[in-house]
Amino acid sequence: MVDITRLTGGTVPADGKDPRTFPSIWNATATSLESALAEASVTVSASAPTSPSNGDLWWDTFNEGLFMYYTGGETPEWIATTGTLESDVATLQADVVANRLMLETTEKTSSYTLALDDAYKVVLASIDTGSVTVPASTSVDFPIGTVINVYNINPTDVIIQGGVGVTVRNAGSLAQYGEVSLRKRAADEWVLAGSVS
Repeated sequence: MVDITRLTGGTVPADGKDPRTFPSIWNATATSLESALAEASVTVSASAPTSPSNGDLWWDTFNEGLFMYYTGGETPEWIATTGTLESDVATLQADVVANRLMLETTEKTSSYTLALDDAYKVVLASIDTGSVTVPASTSVDFPIGTVINVYNINPTDVIIQGGVGVTVRNAGSLAQYGEVSLRKRAADEWVLAGSVS
């Protein structure tokens, strides 16, 4: 039995999640929706299908999320689902951010390639000659949305760069006492925010 009937007039759940997503406020059984889901189509694209039916599923390739079309509320709409890899990653990221963001790693004194352990931390760089390198997803598969900061305490500039096949938007050299943020935007694409030369 599918457990996804939307309740109307609900309030924000105690967990503080968006009440438009399920299962936050979906808690009764829906035999009519079950039959709709049995016949639902699944679309994989960067934009929503133009003529969806109740229960249709859409995997948004641009934002990497799963949505279900629901016509039983006040207005028909695409509802974000939970329980997917992406939502599990988002929950994990929120937990990590709440508990560990801005903790520094041990000091890196030679060229360094980012590791999974660096996620949501500040990589403390004291590198005389060398770089901090973002590895390819085939080497270290950070979830999309991962954020890593780099702080340079050495008088020598540290180069922040992508490894083979990795694009780091705005890559460059980080001066002493500079700190930048790296955010994974796609499989092998990162965006650097902050001041580099």
